[in-house]
Amino acid sequence: MSRMEMIYIDANHQALKTGVGAIMDTPLLTWADFNARRAMAVPFEDAEFILDYYNRNGDLAASIPLSAEGYKAITGQPVLSEDEYRQIDHDFWARVRDELRSSQGTAVT
Repeated sequence: MSRMEMIYIDANHQALKTGVGAIMDTPLLTWADFNARRAMAVPFEDAEFILDYYNRNGDLAASIPLSAEGYKAITGQPVLSEDEYRQIDHDFWARVRDELRSSQGTAVT
């Protein structure tokens, strides 16, 4: 199934997970919704967020750079602090490591 995911760009230009994304009823609807957001795009060098589109194979297929205002307009959520996004990102990757440990039965650092 295709999906969209919001990414926060921190002060060091690092991409951080936000925990915000969307999947529509079909890949075609998800792609259409993604494309409808292109009007909100800002130049990549000005982006505070990136809306990523992953195709049905799970491959990153397209990205739209967004301002904080674009993020709020799309998600309806407030913009959090950089520290809050760092924590969300940290927690996400900690869960991934834990899942890998559980599935492989080996240490993952």
